[in-house]
Amino acid sequence: MPAATTAANLAGAAEAGLLCGNGDDPAPQHLGTSTYIGANHGHAYHRLVTTASAHGLTVEDIGSVWQDAAGTPIRWVLLEIPSATTVRFGRESVTVNTDGSWTYPSSAAITGSLTHVSGALHTTTITPSIEALAGDLFPAVRQKTLRITADGAAVASTGTYTAEELTVLDEYEIMSYPSLITYLKARAGSSSAVNYIDPTVQALMTVKLTYRCKGGETRVRAALTIEATPVRMSGSGIVQAGVLTLTGSQRLIQYVPDTLPIGGLDHSLGVDITSITPPATYFTSAYWKYATAGPPTRMKQAVTQADGTPVYALEVGYSETKGAGRPAIRNTALEGGPALYLASSKKQYPQLFGNYTAPTVATPAGAVLEGEAYRRYTHS
Repeated sequence: MPAATTAANLAGAAEAGLLCGNGDDPAPQHLGTSTYIGANHGHAYHRLVTTASAHGLTVEDIGSVWQDAAGTPIRWVLLEIPSATTVRFGRESVTVNTDGSWTYPSSAAITGSLTHVSGALHTTTITPSIEALAGDLFPAVRQKTLRITADGAAVASTGTYTAEELTVLDEYEIMSYPSLITYLKARAGSSSAVNYIDPTVQALMTVKLTYRCKGGETRVRAALTIEATPVRMSGSGIVQAGVLTLTGSQRLIQYVPDTLPIGGLDHSLGVDITSITPPATYFTSAYWKYATAGPPTRMKQAVTQADGTPVYALEVGYSETKGAGRPAIRNTALEGGPALYLASSKKQYPQLFGNYTAPTVATPAGAVLEGEAYRRYTHS
């Protein structure tokens, strides 16, 4: 925005000169290859059943167990009743690994009709007219804390504040899906409202993010504590960066320095992604240009004019002096250490760690994973 902008006009000038719309700041945790959780994501891969007529199920039936008509029948728990003709089901059991962690079997669909097994008040067989993947189940987090300070002073009400530095603390617990199933089955038959974040549901992990915004840069310190049981994770997000805003014939160029070409795209030299959908890519060890030096630590999107003249850029990366990003541990850290991730949506993610493959190692209960990422605007 213009340097002469007055304090009274800051908000309007910022909106008028929007460089990047970031609907989400925190990035979710990726459990195995099954579900993203936290950061506006809930437990996923449930099934939504639509019936041709009213199913007659009520709150007393939530938590009841049903069995489908597969060759080897799969048992499902009634999770939610969105409407008189729709019901949400989740798998009753998960895959328990030898290290004590669990994996949600995400690929299964409901086969045929559902017959009652236990817990329901209304036990008539459920015959789907439509069976489909359901959206995320919410709420999925609890004990959420959000604190904002501007130049050290607490921001307690809505308004416009002028400050050199803004600090935001965002902390919450993510619920364990197996523990949620145990709670729901135990409350089947009750007419009371369902509490998906009931205190008896175990926390899977606690996420704590501290944002410090100053001078065109945001630094985000992440601390992830594994709670009751070990967790197999294929990615742990810190922060994300939305796609930059283009005007007219401007171009969007993606850079990831110190990487090898992937699928014919050389991000180290810059790839024009203005009109393409880039493949979702984790820049893991197979794509490091300098293997002995470790993984690349930053990535950048740049806006240029049609003739290549730079307009501005947004760089994201992780700190090499904090937590998992330190050179002494980043090459040997769990699941490959910090990783950069470019989504097909063109969002950029510096990860605490990640490889997007089925993990074979669990993070033990009680472990704390730490790291720091940043977003920084530059002129080119």
